[in-house]
Amino acid sequence: MTEVIVHGWDLAVATNRGFVPPESVVLACHDHVEGFLAEAPLPELWGEPVAADETLSLLDRTVAIAGRDPDRWRVMPPS
Repeated sequence: MTEVIVHGWDLAVATNRGFVPPESVVLACHDHVEGFLAEAPLPELWGEPVAADETLSLLDRTVAIAGRDPDRWRVMPPS
């Protein structure tokens, strides 16, 4: 699930497409990465977490934990 959410976001940014996964799936992914990445067995596979405040979407906060900068890269809204 984490791969789909995080890399789905990556793909959406790279192709300038919308990405709106179900909120319940993003929440489960967020909870997973928030706990898992603090003690990741291979931390070099992840980028350093990026600070993200609570005004950002749950998806943006989730990818920030995984080392993406949602302020620098934006997923386009669905058309």
